[in-house]
Amino acid sequence: MQTRPIATEVRIYADENGKYNIPKEYNSEVIYGNTIKALSVLLYSEGVVANDRIAEIINAISNNTLNISSGRVYNFCASFSTLSEESRKQIENNLLNSSVLYTDGTVVTENGKKSVIYTALENKKISAMRACVLWSEFLGVFVHDHETAIYHFGTDHGECNVHLERYLMKNSEESKNSWSNDMTHFLSGINHAKKKRIEEGDTAFTKKQLDSYSRRYNEILKCGYEQNKK
Repeated sequence: MQTRPIATEVRIYADENGKYNIPKEYNSEVIYGNTIKALSVLLYSEGVVANDRIAEIINAISNNTLNISSGRVYNFCASFSTLSEESRKQIENNLLNSSVLYTDGTVVTENGKKSVIYTALENKKISAMRACVLWSEFLGVFVHDHETAIYHFGTDHGECNVHLERYLMKNSEESKNSWSNDMTHFLSGINHAKKKRIEEGDTAFTKKQLDSYSRRYNEILKCGYEQNKK
């Protein structure tokens, strides 16, 4: 990527009263464009990069033509926070009106639109979580990776299947048991079958299929109990 500075001449003329109305952003010796500001905010919010590192990155890609300070990066992010306040409130309201919330930062796509909000908490204690409106006011289902504090919020809970597969993989690798690998393939197979039925316009499995899944599930668990005794 090649970065080069562009010099732009801005002329400000006096109004009918002879007054020069200079925009606030021009009251500085150096003016940074929206691209630099957006990149700073993106690295800070999505990349979780420290302000001083962001300044180093931007200065480096400009071949040190720019000399942005960490304080300037902080100002970019603070300004974005103020400008995005209404949007954040709208996202918060949309999430509160949802039936399900994913609390591990998973981006959820609905009709091609994504809604996610990051909230800073001092810690994950229940008292600190109650101060967040998304925890205290949400009345739907929370999906998470078995964080026990979250069970104090919402009206029901589901656990993230991605994390469940990780637990099963860990068991297979460390214990060399076969049941956990069988369970991984079994659950993935059901998920694949579910998606296929939805594509075909179905809304549920047949009773015969459910009975077959239940038998297989219990067989794997029985095998697991025996293998874990070793």
